[in-house]
Amino acid sequence: MELDKAFFLKWYGPFSSQKELEDWERKQKYNYHLYLLQGMKKYAKSKTLYYCGMTIRTAYKRFQDAGHHIEEIQDRDHTIYVARFSNVKTIADKDIRLVEKLITSYLAWAISTDKMLNKTNFYAPNCLSDICVTNRWYNWKNSKEYQRTPINSPAHIVPDVLVYRYDKQNNEYKLVVAPRLKLIW
Repeated sequence: MELDKAFFLKWYGPFSSQKELEDWERKQKYNYHLYLLQGMKKYAKSKTLYYCGMTIRTAYKRFQDAGHHIEEIQDRDHTIYVARFSNVKTIADKDIRLVEKLITSYLAWAISTDKMLNKTNFYAPNCLSDICVTNRWYNWKNSKEYQRTPINSPAHIVPDVLVYRYDKQNNEYKLVVAPRLKLIW
C-alpha cells in the first residue's frame, strides 16, 4: 500500500528574463525543482502558451539545455515562475515528476493541450496514493506572498490546492481543486 503524499509549493516570479532568474537563483539557499513558463511564440498575435517542467539542477541551468522550450517564447513577452518544495528538506526525483505530471495534466485540461508547449505528460499520474499539492505565490523581489497576483499570471490558472485521489470502490482516479483559498483571519 502506498502512503498518501502532501507537497507544499512556494512559487516565485514573475521573472522576465533568464538572466534575472539566474542572478536571483544564485543567491538562494533552496533548490527550485519546478518551473512554469508563459509567453507567446515569435509571430503569435494573441495565443499565450504555457510550459510546466522539472529539474534537479537550477532552473536557469536547465534552460541552457539545447532545444529547451523557453527558446520558443523568449523573444516575446514571457514570464518565468520557479517553485520549491517547502515542506521537505530533500525531495526524490520521482516525487518531483509526480507533482509536475499532476500540474501539467491539470493545465492541459484547464486551458487545452494546444496552449501547452509540453508535448507529453497530459495524463494524470497513475499511482494509488492520494496526492495533495498546495500552491502559494510570492513576489521574487521582496519574498512577500502575493495578495493579488498579476492578471496574466499562471496563478490564475493553477489552483491553490489540487487533491488527486484514487477511489478504490469505483477503481477510478479523481481530481478535486480549490481555485482560491479564502482568507478568514
